[in-house]
Amino acid sequence: MRWFYELAWLWKGLGISLLAAAACMVCVWLVCRATGKRLRTGIAVLAAAAGFAAAVVVILLLAQTPTPI
Repeated sequence: MRWFYELAWLWKGLGISLLAAAACMVCVWLVCRATGKRLRTGIAVLAAAAGFAAAVVVILLLAQTPTPI
C-alpha cells in the first residue's frame, strides 16, 4: 500500500494534465465553431497533445520550486 501513496503525485499530475488537454480541446472547438469551420481530427489531436505537454512542463517546473517557509 505504501507504493500507492508514493505514486499519488503521479496520478494527480496526470489528472491535471488531462484536464488541461480537455480545456485546450474545448477552446479549439469553440474557435472553430465561431469561425464556422469544421474541426478536423488532426487539429484536435494536436491541440490535446500540446495542452497535455504544456501542463506536464508546468507541473515539472513547479515541482522544482522550493516551498517558502
